[in-house]
Amino acid sequence: MMSQLQIGDYLDYRYSLFLGAGFSKWAIGLPLASELFDFKIDPYGNRENKRLQLLQQQKCEWDSNHPHGLAEDFISHCLGQEGTVNRDIRWYIGRRLIDPCIAKTHRLQGSGRHTLAFDETEKNLVPGIAKAQQFFELMGGPGLVGVVTTNYDLVVELALGTHGFAYETPGESLAGSSKPFPTSPRYQNPQLKGPIPYAKLHGSLSWDNEKRYADGRCALTGKAMIVPPTRSKVIPRSLRGIWEMADDILRTSTGIIFFGFSFNPADLEVLQLLYRSNEQCSRVLIIDPRPNVSQANCIWKEAEIESCLPPQTSSWAIKSWLKALE
Repeated sequence: MMSQLQIGDYLDYRYSLFLGAGFSKWAIGLPLASELFDFKIDPYGNRENKRLQLLQQQKCEWDSNHPHGLAEDFISHCLGQEGTVNRDIRWYIGRRLIDPCIAKTHRLQGSGRHTLAFDETEKNLVPGIAKAQQFFELMGGPGLVGVVTTNYDLVVELALGTHGFAYETPGESLAGSSKPFPTSPRYQNPQLKGPIPYAKLHGSLSWDNEKRYADGRCALTGKAMIVPPTRSKVIPRSLRGIWEMADDILRTSTGIIFFGFSFNPADLEVLQLLYRSNEQCSRVLIIDPRPNVSQANCIWKEAEIESCLPPQTSSWAIKSWLKALE
């Protein structure tokens, strides 16, 4: 394990951040794939409650027949079905991951619900968003080439806002809602003007097959353009530009910092992407409670591989964890 004071050495490099599910779990408590079916969502109305109950029943029956099965296997099983089961599993994945980012205060006012927009001030009420913001304030130095992730949640978008990041095209306009209150961030079409390139390899809860939105509404309908967590992932052509962007980010990085990424052998396309970065990369840092250093050594045979624990909220001081950056 490396000492905390060495982390600042990475700012001497052209470095990239690679975020896995562990980052979102650390930041706002989102589940890992193995924890996905805890069914911890707050159903909105009878329709959502019914969908949730039916899926719980499906999972219970599947577990009884597959006592050692993985969550990824259950997802593959559901995706192979026709009708409501296929639609409900896609809905549930997005719904579970967007739940902390739904403006629940609107329910009490009897005016429905909405997912928080990237620039909406109410996002700061979500536990953990400020934590993610502070992380990027400290890690987002001038040497940061870009951020790559296998996540499709909106933690990074909410933490950085539209002035903090960009997808493939700087200045890209996002879709908003064609509703009243034009001064609200939800009803505008903001442009992505941020300096940090952000590549989401498996899609996003804010995208569907036609548009990219400034909030996570696609997760509520089950129509989000995401690659579900299965053993055999099929990457759609619509994400080709994102993968090329990620390839550029990693190839031009002399240091890569992984946060909460497991190096799962099932993610063959992702591992191949990382293999292509090994010519330039000379230092790798893995932030994880159980860092998969052996897999990293297989990818970067000549690089210096280091690891450390995530910042602990009990002692809560990312600044002391990254004291070398001061």
